[in-house]
Amino acid sequence: MNLVASIVSLLVSVGALVAAIWSTFRSRDSSMKANSLRVTTEVFQKVGSAEFREHLARIMRGPEEVPSQNGGIEALAPEYRDSVYSVCYFFDYLGVLLAFGLIERDLVIGSLGTHIVRTWSLLEPHIVAEREHRSQAYPADAPAGFLRYFESLVALVRRSGGRSAGEVITRRLGLPELGAPAARRGRRLSPRRRGSSRTVVRAK
Repeated sequence: MNLVASIVSLLVSVGALVAAIWSTFRSRDSSMKANSLRVTTEVFQKVGSAEFREHLARIMRGPEEVPSQNGGIEALAPEYRDSVYSVCYFFDYLGVLLAFGLIERDLVIGSLGTHIVRTWSLLEPHIVAEREHRSQAYPADAPAGFLRYFESLVALVRRSGGRSAGEVITRRLGLPELGAPAARRGRRLSPRRRGSSRTVVRAK
């Protein structure tokens, strides 16, 4: 009888432990989802802001200076330099969020992949120059890495299909499409055919 009671007590204890663990993971999962939603909202508010769009447009117009290892990005004209830092640090921050699981990978690549790759392609020589500058100017025991998480975003976009990465994701999500414009136009009546269906009344 004591053996049965001991087994029952053990099973109850194990059940309570399993329930506690499950509750902890469920609470953690809910918290992660809430944090992810908040972070995602902040990211898209930032991308849609007039300030960020202005910085991005300035970068797309391109810098006037050539890359320099003597000063790196600091050697750029002040207005352009500020835009470079604002956009690049934002994408680096986005890479941090993705690396630590605080934002969905497909969400980032599918919605911002084009901006990520275009920005990197335009600024890569300046980023490399900044890394060289830091390796020479910083103390030997100070990390000289620069925009590593931004770089990881670019690598992810390229591994996910590059130019067609967004299309791959939308197909996987099963998003509906409108179809080819030519096909839609073909289903419409031409103005001449629409006009020919009218009844002409002749004056007597």
